[in-house]
This record gives sequence, structure tokens and C-alpha cells, in this order.
Amino acid sequence: NFTKVAEKKSEIDIKELNVTLQDITFSLKDIKARYVKIVAAQYGNLPAWHEGAGGDTHIFIDEIEVK
Repeated sequence: NFTKVAEKKSEIDIKELNVTLQDITFSLKDIKARYVKIVAAQYGNLPAWHEGAGGDTHIFIDEIEVK
């Protein structure tokens, strides 16, 4: 059983066409856990104004670090 302890929405505008990096950091001080579950939801299909309209969006995650 997992308990949601943090949530963060992307600060990158959907209209941003350049490759953009975003660090997302959470402080989980005083939270004891054995497992960590991370959920990342993509936008859905690309909107009509996008050059790849109707195609799927993608999320690329390089690193997840838990200290």
C-alpha cells in the first residue's frame, strides 16, 4: 500500500518545442518508507498546432536519485 506524500506538475509549457530539462525535487524528511513509487503521466496526443499533431507525447527520464 502506497501513500501519496508529494505531487509536482511540470513547469515546462506544452508549447516549448526545444529540448528542456527540469529538476524535480521533493523533501521527504521525517517520512519512513521501504519503497518509493514514482508516477509520471504524459500529456496525451500532441495538439493540433504542433508539427507532430495527433502523435503521442513522450517523457524521457534520465535519472531518479533517492538519498
